[in-house]
Amino acid sequence: MKNVKFETVQNSINAAFDTRIASASNDNMKAFLTKMHKSFCAINAAQSKALYALDIDLIALSNRIEVSDASSSEFIAQYALEKVIKTCKALASGSASALDKYTFSIVKNLNELQKLDNLNTQRTLCSKIELSEFAQEQAVKVYHNCSPSTASTQASSTRMMLQALNICNVTKRAKNDAISFAETESAKALQEMLAIA
Repeated sequence: MKNVKFETVQNSINAAFDTRIASASNDNMKAFLTKMHKSFCAINAAQSKALYALDIDLIALSNRIEVSDASSSEFIAQYALEKVIKTCKALASGSASALDKYTFSIVKNLNELQKLDNLNTQRTLCSKIELSEFAQEQAVKVYHNCSPSTASTQASSTRMMLQALNICNVTKRAKNDAISFAETESAKALQEMLAIA
């Protein structure tokens, strides 16, 4: 990964958020994006360098943040964007404590099982999600419990974040997407971090 000046990264992130905020559909979305912009700008030069060492290209990421068309494959939804920022901070600091509790649960289980389909990703968050008689049960351990509707939203946004940061591969299936770790430095770092968490 090429060495990029911190000022270039900051300028790219600022421009991306300015564009995304300008195209926000309402004041609540503008306020949320403004908060995310401030949070992302808290990443300092040393953390930026650490992320590049983990193959996280912050310029490419800022290009994706700028995309406001929800139908684009490059679009990062608001909850996934929040997870992207928290995960970047966790990776940059080497501490799982920066992860949100839903991401922690999903990735902790993924670390043990190496692959999770959508149903079992949701089961890592909600014990009330029922398996059909045809569903193959994985040995998921529930680390956090929430409602089924929250589990669905959190699983989807976490999957989007893991793909955006090249931590996981997403295998598209007709009824049930699956995630598995990519062969990247960021994936290895997250696995190591959660192995001891």
